[in-house]
Amino acid sequence: MRAPQCFVILLLSLSNIDDNCFCLGENVTVQSSDHSGSQVVNGSGSVSETQHATCQITTEELVASAQATVTRVLTGACIGEAVDKRLQNLENLFRIGVDEINQKLDILLRSSSSRLQSLGETGRLDVDPRQAEVDRLNNTIGQIFTPEGTIRAFTHFLRVEHFDDKISQWGSRGYLRSPTIQVGPGGYAMYLKVTPRDVQGDKVFVSVGAGLTRGEYDASLTWPFALKYRVEILDHSVQGFRQDLSGATFDPLNYRHYASLWKRPIATLGNDDNIALVNIKVPANIFLEGVNRWSDYSSSPRTSNRKYLWQGSLLIKLTVYL
Repeated sequence: MRAPQCFVILLLSLSNIDDNCFCLGENVTVQSSDHSGSQVVNGSGSVSETQHATCQITTEELVASAQATVTRVLTGACIGEAVDKRLQNLENLFRIGVDEINQKLDILLRSSSSRLQSLGETGRLDVDPRQAEVDRLNNTIGQIFTPEGTIRAFTHFLRVEHFDDKISQWGSRGYLRSPTIQVGPGGYAMYLKVTPRDVQGDKVFVSVGAGLTRGEYDASLTWPFALKYRVEILDHSVQGFRQDLSGATFDPLNYRHYASLWKRPIATLGNDDNIALVNIKVPANIFLEGVNRWSDYSSSPRTSNRKYLWQGSLLIKLTVYL
């Protein structure tokens, strides 16, 4: 019996690989009774793929079956595309990470550049040793450790520029009022009053006081004001040599004879401030003398820094105990 043309074409087709068995001719039935495959990755990174197929062919003249095994090595598209995709994903993640780091560095550099000027002629940094403290605590509420225990407190710093000039040139009645200080969210409104030349007899003092002023949240607050507070003039020496000038901790409940100072402020003749109670009074010569010889940052010919003045500025700290 002569072999049909379909059988020959089938074998040729299987040898060229395809998952489908096909042939040409009339009245031909093709059945795929088995189809399986496997992959093996060799040492070079390529993939060997093996396909197994069994076909049965039935015609009026012939019943036959054929099996074929085809192996092919994949070195390009199948592996390359997957690897390229993963590498691309890693590259994108790396780029995002680098961008975030650059943004954070840029913020830090801009923040630092606002405080650091340059290295002076003597090789010392022209930056106030207390600046880091100001940046960290200004207008914040935090925990403070005291002999009585840990308490919450609000901290505010006021820097008065060119204070050395004000001590020597201002009149005895001249004073500075700070911008209004909001003691925490929804808190009392306060202010600091600084008098560079508080003349008493033949002596000149520097006076610093704190007071209440009208605020946005006065209607919802408890009156009279009853929070303890303290005012300090800060020493610019390096840590370990500092002697801050600290006023007494004022407790309004202990100063009842100043009852009017703690009442809710009411505008009088356009003035929203209660009278400021003096908290510190220091002889002026302390600021003009007493060069800070203990600090690596002190008294270069260019800056003339002193113990309580940094490049001519005075730094005041207000602490309100909540």
